[in-house]
Amino acid sequence: MRDRILVYSTSGQFVKDLVAPHRLQKPKIFLSDGILTVVHMPNPNDKAMAFQFDVNTGEILKELGPPPAHMIVQDFDSELFSSRNAQGVFDIIHTSSDTLYQFDVKNNKLRPAFTVDFITNERVWKRYFQLNKNMFLAQVRIFNENTQRFEGGEIIATDMKSLTSSRITVTNDLFGNMSLGSIGWDSHNGYFVINAQPEDLMEDIEKRLSESGVSIADREALTQTLSTLKEGTNNVVFFGNLKREIETKLW
Repeated sequence: MRDRILVYSTSGQFVKDLVAPHRLQKPKIFLSDGILTVVHMPNPNDKAMAFQFDVNTGEILKELGPPPAHMIVQDFDSELFSSRNAQGVFDIIHTSSDTLYQFDVKNNKLRPAFTVDFITNERVWKRYFQLNKNMFLAQVRIFNENTQRFEGGEIIATDMKSLTSSRITVTNDLFGNMSLGSIGWDSHNGYFVINAQPEDLMEDIEKRLSESGVSIADREALTQTLSTLKEGTNNVVFFGNLKREIETKLW
């Protein structure tokens, strides 16, 4: 079944399955006008890591292969990310590589688009988000030898048009103007998503409430939400559209 993509309705009803021309590992897909574009994490024996096919006829329209060595699955912790925030751009982040790539469907090529280098002997974890044609975010974490975990969450924003970079703080301005802190967040398909464990959210709300200058409205919203949270329960998820101004500027 690893070559099949299952299609469901928004009400959860099974519709059909699509048979892909290759076996798939953690695929990222995009469907438009009956054409399915797929990028996945290839194994050493896989023929292609990216391809397009007609979902009605099964005909392969584009095929990018063989997979380059740095894109082949290295271990069970490897992941593949794609934000697809920029119209017409299929961006790809493979955790075995330090570079954001773009699948150039028209020319059937994988193009390096963005990376961040650090002058340090510490182990650095990086993940990239492409917000529009010229704007990139790099989320950076440093490995803590004591806890044996990557910690922190500094964000570096780079405007490739003006060739400027800045450290930024991401805040939830619709929820108490609270810094995301330890809370996990994502950005894809024009949406901004926060997926928080209740314990992390409780800790960050308490931290925000202890700060000076919190408005009455923000304090009421945060306090009301805090009263509903319990440890060990389901995650809390926030969804929001990326602001239209993000198309032209970030700061």
